[in-house]
Amino acid sequence: MFEDYLLKEYIMKYLFIFLLPLTLAATPTFKKATLEDADELLNMVNRISNDDHKKIVILPELFRQQAFESNIQDRKLFVAREQDKLIAYKKLYLMSKDEAQKVCTDEIRCMGDKSQPTHVGIFKADGSYCKFSIKEIPNHSLEDAFIYNGGDYTDPDYRRRGINKRLTDFALDSIKDEIPLDIVQLNMVYGLVNENAGRETGADGDRTNSILKSFLPFAKSRTKIVYHYNDYIPNDDFVSSYRYRAFMPTFDPNSPTCEPLPDEKAVEGYGCILTYKYH
Repeated sequence: MFEDYLLKEYIMKYLFIFLLPLTLAATPTFKKATLEDADELLNMVNRISNDDHKKIVILPELFRQQAFESNIQDRKLFVAREQDKLIAYKKLYLMSKDEAQKVCTDEIRCMGDKSQPTHVGIFKADGSYCKFSIKEIPNHSLEDAFIYNGGDYTDPDYRRRGINKRLTDFALDSIKDEIPLDIVQLNMVYGLVNENAGRETGADGDRTNSILKSFLPFAKSRTKIVYHYNDYIPNDDFVSSYRYRAFMPTFDPNSPTCEPLPDEKAVEGYGCILTYKYH
């Protein structure tokens, strides 16, 4: 019996030593994308299924490589790898005022003549949502900081493992020193198609619920820094949430130009903003 125990213990130690490198090798790594990633990013997009085409913007074939390389050079793309395989990517960056104005007007549609608010409310620290009247939607100021969060995709074989969440957290941490210290509030903008938006903000199926889990801790982590710089009174733990009627642009994959199709051929959805106020 003692010999059997020693044999079992030996087998368990052997299995642990044998499997440990495999476990470590299977741990995803996250990094800012480089030009060496461009070919794999292009191959990933070219393999995206028709179902996912309805959830993510796919440029015409002639412009995909150029777009990836441009975003990489502008330090806007982040990737996840597992065992040297590219398994996910995300576009996230702090926008300049000119970029924020263009995105907020043409894509999120929270500014300009096309702005049609649909939902407004606040998320508390526990994730619960309180809905307000859309009459209470304020004018958004370009003097605030705007983070663009979008253009993400995870290989279907690697979903439901929290990879996109961890990649988002990594990307946010990478831009933390770019956030101005004199801001009054920090905004994150992103688009949702109807399929990812749930019945309304905060409801089951609303992807905002998961985005909030990255944005709120990040915004709060800046509170003491901003507070000491400006002598502000720290904010309570809540995030304002705004939705506007918008469309995910679609493109003819064989088009010789990079012009989106009209709204009637786009995918209906929402332009969304999460806002954390520092005082």
